Amino acid sequence: MEQFVKMCREIGAMPDYVQGGGGNASCKTDGNIMAIKASGFALKDITETSGYVNVDYLKIKEYHKDVSESEKKKREEEASAFNLKCTIPSADGKTLRPSVETGFHSIMKKYVMHTHPVYTNVLTCAQGGKKKAKEIFEGTCFVWAPYMNPGFMLTLAISDAISKFEKKNGEYPKVIFLENHGLVTTSDDPDECLRLHIKTNETIKSKLGLSDFYQDLKLQKAGDGYKSSAPFIGEFLSKYGMNTMMSMALYPDQLVYLYNGLKDGKISFENGTMFFKTGENEARAILETFAAVVYIIESLHKLNIPVHPMHYIARDFINNWESEKYRRKVTAK
Repeated sequence: MEQFVKMCREIGAMPDYVQGGGGNASCKTDGNIMAIKASGFALKDITETSGYVNVDYLKIKEYHKDVSESEKKKREEEASAFNLKCTIPSADGKTLRPSVETGFHSIMKKYVMHTHPVYTNVLTCAQGGKKKAKEIFEGTCFVWAPYMNPGFMLTLAISDAISKFEKKNGEYPKVIFLENHGLVTTSDDPDECLRLHIKTNETIKSKLGLSDFYQDLKLQKAGDGYKSSAPFIGEFLSKYGMNTMMSMALYPDQLVYLYNGLKDGKISFENGTMFFKTGENEARAILETFAAVVYIIESLHKLNIPVHPMHYIARDFINNWESEKYRRKVTAK
């Protein structure tokens, strides 16, 4: 557990990799037990006694095996409840939900790290991103999973991509790109899992000539809420306007934090300043997510590569998904 916590806290402290409560990590310990980040909690806040849930991962792994086409919809609807049933009660009696991505963690190696890095997502949110990834990582052991609804269907897509890769290449891929979503690395060695995560992003950043992520992500108190006057906010609004961001969803967290925040009146803009009618944790999650989306749009514009947005059906799923509403509620606390 000590190595797991170290891995989580190191990556979790990097806003260019993790925004708000996004991303998750897991570690398989003894027998059938897997520790995985609890939904709504931040990776940087995980300790040896908090921020994660123990689950019976073998049961969850079995739940995702040999699923017929006719079973998929029902299994998807019941997946979150099933994962919760596989949760092993903690000693203090607290009930936390395992990450919605527990399924794909269950089918991977001992250590798994999944984040939404801005550098990786320049690729995964780009038209022709898969082709570009092959050019950058030629000869590297990786797979590209097409966009699927987070949770059950994504687990099936990743499992299928891994199986095909193993059959063709005779080895297990340790790097998985998730279209319009993020990056996963997995290994039986925690140091390798962490190293692969960082190396993959640094390679993309170098090969595409990407700039550093925004540094000014500070919040100032403003009445009952918070505000930020970071330069990138005003620059983006002047150059593109909010219609650009609202007309294209790049990945799920943009919908969870930004679309809902605007719809609920928690976010507003005035003279290049962003205002948040929220608590500090939620304001920070919104600001970091906004910064990530701005960075991706601006980077693709500079590269003259069109954005590849989520399909409207995928957007509707996220906007109406109870699991994401729960995660946002926990983050707001």
